[in-house]
Amino acid sequence: MALEAYHERAVRQRVGASAKRQEPQGNQKARHHTGGDLFLLDGETAPHAIHGIGGEDVFGMSFGIWGTQTDWTGAPLIRTVEAGRTIAAGYNGVFYRFFGPDPIWFDTSAVLRFGSRANDWDSTIYAYVEPRSAPSRLMPEAWLLAGPFPCRTKADFDRREWAEGDPAMWPARHSADFGQYAGPDSPPAEFLIPVSGEVEHGWCDPARYFRGRAKGNIGTQPTRVAAYAVALLSVEQAGSYKIFFGFDDLARLWLNGAEILAADHHRGFAVETLWCDLPAGDTELRVKLSNEDNEQWRLWAFSLVLEKMV
Repeated sequence: MALEAYHERAVRQRVGASAKRQEPQGNQKARHHTGGDLFLLDGETAPHAIHGIGGEDVFGMSFGIWGTQTDWTGAPLIRTVEAGRTIAAGYNGVFYRFFGPDPIWFDTSAVLRFGSRANDWDSTIYAYVEPRSAPSRLMPEAWLLAGPFPCRTKADFDRREWAEGDPAMWPARHSADFGQYAGPDSPPAEFLIPVSGEVEHGWCDPARYFRGRAKGNIGTQPTRVAAYAVALLSVEQAGSYKIFFGFDDLARLWLNGAEILAADHHRGFAVETLWCDLPAGDTELRVKLSNEDNEQWRLWAFSLVLEKMV
């Protein structure tokens, strides 16, 4: 399930509150950390991201949903208590959090997403918004994604994969038989290629499309992995442009087939600024991005927008 909040016209906004209802389906039980909690903020102007483990941890709880209620967080309804559990009050209920003492600020846009397994979820979120025109930025309309590929070392990341070729020649399917995509009792995960990736205020979130399949709270949040993204950028006016490319971990960026950046952000998410001259018409952008554990806790997303120089 994805919860998304978009605000095209805003300044000094803040996330106000979040509430969830969870009802596990089948044998899913408590495995609802899947995908974590994700905040992709201000992709047009000053991209920054927050990524956490998700589940009850977002709401100030741990090892289950607890019946405590405070001004800022709590669980007013718990219907099921697992027999024999001494460390969890229950996993079926309603919980809330008000971001009063710790608001999450954003200026132009916010994309919010919570991952889950096949549970039955409802979510509500609101934000305080003061209208103001957001700046115009040049960005692709969509990405074509390919992967995932194993990436445990820098040498793995530098290895050329078939996704560096013409997208028209990409295979129709790709099997991932490594790490969190492979299970002892199931075949390798298979992905239809290309994967259509949405542009969300300049952001692209590969983790949304390349979920792992291993069981556990972090089983679907892959690490030691890499993927490619290719897009055509429609340029109306030839001229000099500034590129803002935000990411964490290892990344490479190609412009019309020429590599213009190879960088390492293992210390966490940061933005690279580059300058280029572009002709009018279509320009191909190609990104390769790895994913590891770091300060952003398995964040696997990037932001890419351009601004015309005057």
